[in-house]
Amino acid sequence: MTLSDQGRKLLLDYEVGGGELYYRKFLQSPTWPGESSGVTIGVGFDLGYNTESQYAEAWRDKLSNEDYDRLKLPLGLKGIQAQNILKLSPNIREVVIPWGYALDVFENITVPKFYLQMLRIYPQAESLPRDAQAALVSLVFNRGTALAGDRRSEMLGIQNALRDGRTHDVPDLLRSMKRLWPDTKGLQRRRDAEAALFEEAINKGRYA
Repeated sequence: MTLSDQGRKLLLDYEVGGGELYYRKFLQSPTWPGESSGVTIGVGFDLGYNTESQYAEAWRDKLSNEDYDRLKLPLGLKGIQAQNILKLSPNIREVVIPWGYALDVFENITVPKFYLQMLRIYPQAESLPRDAQAALVSLVFNRGTALAGDRRSEMLGIQNALRDGRTHDVPDLLRSMKRLWPDTKGLQRRRDAEAALFEEAINKGRYA
């Protein structure tokens, strides 16, 4: 899958502050974004939610042996565990990943992976405008595919809405998720941006 221009901009805005300049200043070394995230490298590549084989596919040919082994340590660690290993392991924080490598993994590994994950829970999205697809890719990129429990009720609601042909209900469900992060402005803005992109795509029928 190739992201629409607006979809690509949305993901880069929220994963790496818009692009290369922000990335090089703040994100070219491993970070912990907070909440339930793991140690994150490149453009939103979360080591907490990737297996060793997925990590190898993405990064084996882009890192030195030493750096590759360093970044294996946070695999599978999330939340406070991820925060702690980053604090206690300066050799992990010293790894630098160039923007070109980060962007290559994002476009050729990460986006296709999350597009397929998105279609597994929202199969009807395959026939939506590309900007609407991108909004849902961004959502799954950020939140995963789990649908059970109160914190996932809107995710399930989107599945039901798409199945029933109620695409115009999706933006409100995206915005409703902001209840989950009353003090996290970045996530609130991201849900608003996804809702706006989806809404505009549906209203205009922008399929190209």
